[in-house]
Amino acid sequence: MITPNVTEVFVKGTPRERGISYGTQARDAIHRCIAHYAEFIANATGMTWQQAGDEAMHFAPAIDKFRPDYLEEMKGIAEGAGVSFADILAINCRSELFAMKMDKPSELEPECTAFAIMPSASKNGHVLAGQTWDFMYPLRDCMVIVHIAQEDKPDILLFTEAGFIGGKGMNSCGVSLTLNAMQAGHDWHGIPLHIKMRAALDSTYVAEAYGNAASGITAVGGNLILTSGDGVALSLEITPKGVDAILPENGMILHTNHMLSGMLLNKVADGYRPRGSTFVRLTRLRERMRGKNDVDVEYMMSVLRDQGGYPNSIDVHITDKLPENRQGATNYGLIMDTTDKVAWFCAGNPSEGEFKEYRI
Repeated sequence: MITPNVTEVFVKGTPRERGISYGTQARDAIHRCIAHYAEFIANATGMTWQQAGDEAMHFAPAIDKFRPDYLEEMKGIAEGAGVSFADILAINCRSELFAMKMDKPSELEPECTAFAIMPSASKNGHVLAGQTWDFMYPLRDCMVIVHIAQEDKPDILLFTEAGFIGGKGMNSCGVSLTLNAMQAGHDWHGIPLHIKMRAALDSTYVAEAYGNAASGITAVGGNLILTSGDGVALSLEITPKGVDAILPENGMILHTNHMLSGMLLNKVADGYRPRGSTFVRLTRLRERMRGKNDVDVEYMMSVLRDQGGYPNSIDVHITDKLPENRQGATNYGLIMDTTDKVAWFCAGNPSEGEFKEYRI
């Protein structure tokens, strides 16, 4: 069994200065992250890591046009960690590399279960958001929590993988973001998903976050749940062929990995439709939330620990079906109160660990 390993990082200054500090503080975790993705991408696509870096470089012009400072931050991370810029760009484009070259999609099936709770459904009238992060099991040894202090943008509390500049989290303006992966094709000329995620968290209000994530072509699919602490929650299903908003029902947004937008389903093939895990988890999530109008953080902790449908439950577990390095699992649980701007994070399976509190 792999013991979860979380590195906490504090950065400030210019994009390059932040990157160098990040890379220096998380150096060992970044090296582990690169090694894992070199193995995963080789298994799933047949590409060597050199080829993966070359493919990732195709996205640099789109990123430069979208947010050139993000390239500077990634170059700084590479410098601080003592790796190449291509290494850092490749892990930040890992969703795109899998989508464009993958020939064994079943090995990546476990993904995420996410939620947002509006004031009408929460016990104290606050906005809650969170998720499980379900992905390749070995990645639990290279998780990072990055505290980003910025002069011209909101500060960010980022929960991600070592070397990534985008991920889940919330900012000092009360905007939060969660992610559910969706297999919805790809566009070689699009902007990488994790770059869009960082742009959303760099926003000062939730409509701006929506616009920053929705603007321009997105290279791959994903569902972003956005909230603001003053009482807004909406979900953005984003694909290379278009976007659509999923609005709360009964004060909640509940999402796994298949598309909920009928409009998008008429335009884009949904790669999760033939799979059972996404439907099992959404069914269980809806059952746990049915009729609730007094949801609090403790209750959501119990939901993220739920074992219904084991092993493909909300809290996904490895089995003896494949070697550990070829399996997916829940690598962390995250809950955010975006009204109070506080988060609770559990490294590893939530059913086996404890949630720790973090603030921006």
